[in-house]
Amino acid sequence: MEEFELRWDKYYLENIKIEDYGYAEFISKTLLRIKTDKKTNLIQEGLTIPVKINGKEYRCFVKEITETRIDLVFKQDFEDVEFIKKNTKYLKTFSTTKKYSISEKDFDSINLSPEFINLINLLAEVDDPNTDAESLAFLINPLTLLKNKIIETANSISEGAVEEIKDLPTAISRIGLEKLKKLVYQYFELFITTYKSPLPDFEEFNQVNLTKVELFKKLPPLISFQPKKKAGLLLLLLELISSSVILFAKKDEKYKKLIKNTVKLYSYITRIYEKVFFGEDFLSMNKDFLNRRFKFLVEVNDSYKLAHLILNPQLSLQSQQLNLSNRNLKRAYIFYLIFLGLNYLVYNDKKSGYILYNKLRRFGMSLNEAVEFLNEIVFFVNKILSALKIKPFLRTPSPVNYTINCKKAFPETGSFVDLIEEFKKVGSGRKNRLILRTQDTAFTGYLLNYLLNDLEVGLSSKTYIVIPCESIQSPDSLLIENLSGFDIVYFKNLDKLYPVFYREFYKLWKNFEGIIMGDYSYYSFIDHDTQKIQLFHVIKDAKFDVPFITKEKQAYDFIVSKLKDEYISLFEATDFKNVDKISNDLYDFESVAKMLLQE
Repeated sequence: MEEFELRWDKYYLENIKIEDYGYAEFISKTLLRIKTDKKTNLIQEGLTIPVKINGKEYRCFVKEITETRIDLVFKQDFEDVEFIKKNTKYLKTFSTTKKYSISEKDFDSINLSPEFINLINLLAEVDDPNTDAESLAFLINPLTLLKNKIIETANSISEGAVEEIKDLPTAISRIGLEKLKKLVYQYFELFITTYKSPLPDFEEFNQVNLTKVELFKKLPPLISFQPKKKAGLLLLLLELISSSVILFAKKDEKYKKLIKNTVKLYSYITRIYEKVFFGEDFLSMNKDFLNRRFKFLVEVNDSYKLAHLILNPQLSLQSQQLNLSNRNLKRAYIFYLIFLGLNYLVYNDKKSGYILYNKLRRFGMSLNEAVEFLNEIVFFVNKILSALKIKPFLRTPSPVNYTINCKKAFPETGSFVDLIEEFKKVGSGRKNRLILRTQDTAFTGYLLNYLLNDLEVGLSSKTYIVIPCESIQSPDSLLIENLSGFDIVYFKNLDKLYPVFYREFYKLWKNFEGIIMGDYSYYSFIDHDTQKIQLFHVIKDAKFDVPFITKEKQAYDFIVSKLKDEYISLFEATDFKNVDKISNDLYDFESVAKMLLQE
């Protein structure tokens, strides 16, 4: 049967009786499996028999007969996809009604101090190659401490000059742009470290901001990324100062108390909470906010969203065009490492620490060297915290007592065991292409987080990027050089890749030296689609079925159990909603998460 199973996708059918023989279990273009109660004597292996499906007769070769099944091979491909769509089992979805509406007036209500706004404009101006001394002086002039430091520096390098420099434009011209940038960045770091949190329940606010600054200095060189501007750091800092998060906290008291640290801020369940109560999560809404307030950060925000997708591959991003340039992809990976670093260094989150230490191995660090690398960051942060008399200090990093083990976490059923073994083939180098067919891409993303971070699987130190295919808008995104620097490229929702890009994807598939993974929906029926079948023929030898939720109760029970654990971790409570409703039917991963939250 293997030769046929690899050719076309199998679809499981519900209550379709095949006259005289039993009920259809699954069907593909070439195969039909019939479930039986006992071994039949009506037919024999090797015969060709007529089988009627949906009122039409098909000639089938009897491949195998057992006590429980009859396997048939169609003499001509079965092409009635409408019959399959009508009779396969679907997962239910749960629709929510948002509690709060967000208006443009709400966006404008997020206030920043005039000094902060001026400093943001200065950061943008100082990074502009077309700037001049007069423009810079205009923005620096209200920042008295910075202004005085620049004039002081200009005079210190002008010893022997007849006249003392007193005006700002002359001082700027004297010290030069590079020195000016350094002074502006130093002033900005001091300013942000002592900024007052707009989130009263957020713990270690200043420690988080300062650690962001230091991580943003130390991590980019590891992947040969040179930040040309401070836009990436500024966006990271604004997430807790001026973003949709602040707006949500103003609207909803529970949300305000929920966002106590970055572990909870970056949680998947927090994104679901936002969707339930605000209609969309802050990753989607923040683009509108930035368009209105900080347009120069919109492109960097694409990297930020991709970083959240690396951290939580189960996320479903709103279908928006993303800039998928190599710089943006690399910046996304830096943001991802910063997320892990904040969770671990500031809040001692052991899971984040475990993953971060593994990722640092990719850059040639032993465990002791990784500890020392992180300790340098902590030492510098604590030095500044001490000088500013801000407590508590960060803990000294050390190896974490934590592990991710798929065998222990996943159900002990054959399909989950097979999935782990398939990933181990990739981890051991026996294969470098793997495409997952799934009934639920969010469920698959959740499993992916385990599989890519389990030491035994062999992929935990690899650098990787997750690309939502619906966001690919240019063939350049699929060029090999655009994806350089990544060991694994994961294409989420391959069935949503525009056909105009199939040719470029094929070239990448054939020539990329690293690992290509991805997923596509069971319900896309791509092997029956006249356009998508081109893509199917490219990936068919690398495809593998993720455990089907409609077929295996253990898979659904696993989803419900794990999402309850995520809920407890976030809310520190067990007041789940809709428990009976969830148990009495089959819902997709995100729907279960929403149902646990909404009355």
